[in-house]
Amino acid sequence: MKLAREEREADKKEKASIKELAKANKLYNKKIAQEKRDTRAKEKEEQKAKEVSKRKAERERQRQACDSQKAVQKASTGKRKASEKVAPRKKQKRSVRDNVDRALRTPTPLHQTNTCGRRILQPRKYW
Repeated sequence: MKLAREEREADKKEKASIKELAKANKLYNKKIAQEKRDTRAKEKEEQKAKEVSKRKAERERQRQACDSQKAVQKASTGKRKASEKVAPRKKQKRSVRDNVDRALRTPTPLHQTNTCGRRILQPRKYW
């Protein structure tokens, strides 16, 4: 009997130690997982900070380029240009008409008026 009781107690102790080890193992795994999460979050923050600094540097570089370009433009256009005379336009050559053609053409009809007194013009195809 004593032997059976000792065996049971040994089994209980063994189970308790196994339970404690499992609990400690679970806690350890949780701790490692939390550390991994923290590390990933930290790396993500660092990556974001790098990207932000990169964008700022790029923006600053573009601003510098734009400013230098403006400085060059202002230096070259420092003086006001004197106004120039407008070039004369080329006049179209008009064809010479014969007086005979004018005589042969029918004269433009007199304007008709409506009841209000406004002029009414007939379409050219009826002239």
